[in-house]
Amino acid sequence: KDDKEIKSKKTSITEKASAVFKNIKLITDRLKWLVKHINVKRLRIKAVCASGDAAETAMEYGTACAVIYPMVGYIQSNLKVRQKGIYLDVRCDFNEQKPEFEVETTLSVQIFQLVRALIYIVYQNVK
Repeated sequence: KDDKEIKSKKTSITEKASAVFKNIKLITDRLKWLVKHINVKRLRIKAVCASGDAAETAMEYGTACAVIYPMVGYIQSNLKVRQKGIYLDVRCDFNEQKPEFEVETTLSVQIFQLVRALIYIVYQNVK
């Protein structure tokens, strides 16, 4: 009797875990789909590399460029970006002591796409 109870609990836990995993996968798949429908109307990045040492500032600038430009390329490849909506200002300031980093973005998504994603998730759980 104890073995049967343990087996039924394991099955029950396995079923619950499987259902949770199914829902997580469903939601993440739908989020990936939804990301493709996001419109980037404006993306402004300002990165001013600065420190007390010129060599360190130059190294920081190189690292910033190695991160920021591929990131913007990824955004342009995977999201809908307004043609003149990206403003980048990456530079060195050898006279300043503190670096400066600002990001500003304006995103939009049609409400229809949000509702569509939600209906899909609900529908898949009712099935």
